[in-house]
Amino acid sequence: MFSGRLGRKDYFLSLALIIGIEVLWAFISFLLALPVASLLGNRPGSGLVAVFTIFTVVQIPLLFLLLGLQFRRLHDIGLTGWIAAGALALYLIGSNKVVYLGPHTDMVGGYIYYGYLISIFLIGVLPARAGGAARVAYPTPLHALFGLKPAG
Repeated sequence: MFSGRLGRKDYFLSLALIIGIEVLWAFISFLLALPVASLLGNRPGSGLVAVFTIFTVVQIPLLFLLLGLQFRRLHDIGLTGWIAAGALALYLIGSNKVVYLGPHTDMVGGYIYYGYLISIFLIGVLPARAGGAARVAYPTPLHALFGLKPAG
């Protein structure tokens, strides 16, 4: 999942799949928030806690899948994949500041957060380096997402 190369098309198709799953899961999280909040006793803020908890259950594995995509795309560009791990660490720090302190209380957290989102797109548009290991032709975005090599 973290080794090999990934072309632009497979990167963006897999990225679209991750974004689609996140949007769908966010919608499901909001639908489940009221029943979960009622189980928690409908205390103030329990609905918000329920939404974040339910959303995080799927968000963490999706971050690892996204990290794997970025590693393989960066390998295709000719860079080390650890750049993506460092950027993800900054993103987590920045997003926590935005979520817990509000978007206007810490501008640095906001810049880090949005900078990471922009970097996800930039990784996809940079050209591949010539030579190196051969790129795998993935039959579907799901294969590319999980780094599954085609049979045969």
